[in-house]
Amino acid sequence: MNALLSIRAVEKSFGGVHALGPVDIEIGPGERLGLIGPNGSGKTTLINCITGLFRPDHGVIIFKGIDITNEPAYRRARRGLSRSFQIPCPFAGMTVLENLLVPMDYLKKDSRDEIERADEVLQSVSLASRRNDPAEALSQLELRKLELARALVAEPDILIADEAMAGLSEAEIDDILSLLFRLNQAGVTVVMIEHIMHAVMSFSERVICLQTGMIIAEGAPSEVAGNAAVQKVYFGE
Repeated sequence: MNALLSIRAVEKSFGGVHALGPVDIEIGPGERLGLIGPNGSGKTTLINCITGLFRPDHGVIIFKGIDITNEPAYRRARRGLSRSFQIPCPFAGMTVLENLLVPMDYLKKDSRDEIERADEVLQSVSLASRRNDPAEALSQLELRKLELARALVAEPDILIADEAMAGLSEAEIDDILSLLFRLNQAGVTVVMIEHIMHAVMSFSERVICLQTGMIIAEGAPSEVAGNAAVQKVYFGE
């Protein structure tokens, strides 16, 4: 695989608790990767190491051929590595548009008109009609879309969608899935971290399952779903 992102022997501990690794993952350009595992399995720790919120204790992270292991999060975002968060926390009193302009001010990726770019992103996530509404007026589905939009203004090569469908109805889950498929078809590599198994399995080309900070299964969705170790983690003996 010609990797866009390489995670090589990455480990992370907190005090005496070994939370992650060593983990080795290669993610190719244009891929749809699902990352699953029970609570406490190391998913969030891994994503935080990739995106710069944590520094790994050991290992190397390579993005587009560049060692970003010790780079701050904002530089990784400028390079095209974006994430959404599990719990949307917009600037509630600001408009939807203003919520996109704030991160864009820090990205400084090019000289394009920021409002034009923000409007393009709002259109892509079906929030154009809410452009001038305060974020606090949005529904749960719209908040999830705004969270994704704030990641998308970076024009990422990789989008890490962290539980972007949590708390949504089946119809709303389908809406977010459709959005992620469209982004992927437009050339964005998507890493989906999710507990909604049917969504992960229908979206992903490849699935990785973590447990106690280690990879216990990796492969096609059907292979991982049928893996005995994965079934034990989710369903018991």
